[in-house]
Amino acid sequence: MSTDQADTIAPQPPSKSCLTCGASYHGDTSVCPADGTILTPLATDVLIGTTIGGRYQVLSFVGRGGMSVVYKARHLFMDKVVAIKMLHAHLVTNPQSLMRFQQEAQAASALSHPNVIAVHDFGITPQGMPYLVMDYLEGTSLTDLIATEGNLPPERTCNIFIQACDALSHAHQKGIIHRDIKPSNIMLLDKDDNPDFVLIVDFGIAKLLPQSEKQGQHLTQTGEVFGSPLYMSPEQCLAGKLDHRADIYSLGCVIYEALTGSSPLSGASMIETMYLHLNEPALPFRKVRPDLSIPEALEAVVFKAMEKDPSARQQSMSALQDDLDNVRCGRAGHASWFNKATELLFRHKRQRQLKLSRWQIVFISSGALVTGAVLMLALVSTSTAPPGAANYSESSLWISYAEKQCEPLTTVEAADREGKFKFWRRMTELKYGRNDPRVGRAYFLLASLYRNQHRYPEALECYKKTYDLMRSGVEIPRVSFIELEKGLMEMYRLQGNYVMARQMVRGCPGRR
Repeated sequence: MSTDQADTIAPQPPSKSCLTCGASYHGDTSVCPADGTILTPLATDVLIGTTIGGRYQVLSFVGRGGMSVVYKARHLFMDKVVAIKMLHAHLVTNPQSLMRFQQEAQAASALSHPNVIAVHDFGITPQGMPYLVMDYLEGTSLTDLIATEGNLPPERTCNIFIQACDALSHAHQKGIIHRDIKPSNIMLLDKDDNPDFVLIVDFGIAKLLPQSEKQGQHLTQTGEVFGSPLYMSPEQCLAGKLDHRADIYSLGCVIYEALTGSSPLSGASMIETMYLHLNEPALPFRKVRPDLSIPEALEAVVFKAMEKDPSARQQSMSALQDDLDNVRCGRAGHASWFNKATELLFRHKRQRQLKLSRWQIVFISSGALVTGAVLMLALVSTSTAPPGAANYSESSLWISYAEKQCEPLTTVEAADREGKFKFWRRMTELKYGRNDPRVGRAYFLLASLYRNQHRYPEALECYKKTYDLMRSGVEIPRVSFIELEKGLMEMYRLQGNYVMARQMVRGCPGRR
């Protein structure tokens, strides 16, 4: 059989479906034999029945996603069932989509791990349709399992995600980050006496890290937002530079959902959800599901993975894997011995009645009174107003609001404000355009923040963007042109650019 002959479309009988019972029929049948409902004709997929690449016969449709569609097929020479993933027809003319599809093939073929789906072939049909050939999976997704079970018990959850960590650790070692970890991309199979054998799928938006060889195509530049908002890391929401710790955050969100049955952070819209990932912590397990008994050690592991700051998370997938394994095996950390000792102590107290003599009661009561008096004196002494407190009212707690605003921000506070301003600016740009006054306001706030943090080059760039907007006629609320020119002059002077500083002086009243 030649390739050209193999890629021709085989004639298919018309397919019809009963809208009442859902049964499908072929041929000339027009009425459902079961309930008498008139059958509705269904559109026939032209690929079903064809042969791709001279050896893959398409058997049936499996499902579709945002970029591709998946079919069940059979290898004609090996008599093996495979899955064929094809790019949507409307994306074939998009060079970026084609290159990303090819990158998925490169990323998946570079991995060789039992918990990562294997890609066997990549090709293009005579009609110009690129395709991937992968293992055909007969299992269930974690999404369907959570929908069916409601939530998973801790031991089963640890077993599933220890395997997922191992697979993603292998990908990270190969210089690949997944960037779209979510329940639907974690498949569970009954294999090798393990009813929850894990396979990580869909490396469609995977990113090849700079140390990998295929780094020249720049398919995922900073500024592009990819992923599923319910599981995206804060740095991913800001379209910032990503590393493997973004996958750790996403996996932490999935573990949270597996244990509780609900997403850790979910807003009414995509933008609100991304804002929550940037600024709000997830609720503790006991508040989301008070009916469940989830070990505190496991909760600590999950919330560490979901830290906003990447440096506060586990620094590798293998570290997260070790933490989960310790919880599963009962090695919960240094606090476990204290918990056991406390349990033994209270058990001992319950087993015997504590009897005290009259003098023992007097001694204990006296000790409690003396301790309380000392604590009260210490509290009163530390409450004494500092020098100059008379200048303020009693309700001011000795520091005025204006003075509080002038206090230097901590690193965490500064990072939090920077993230909020950047997120606000980017969302405003996407919705209203770059010339919206709110965009200029966000740039001005960022400039002021950078100036106070002595980050002068970044402050200068933000001042310049605000200045350009106002020069173009955009009126920015609560920003005066004179104040903006003074800020620009100061930044130029601090960086040694006195020529530009002098030019700005000419625009400032009283400084000509």
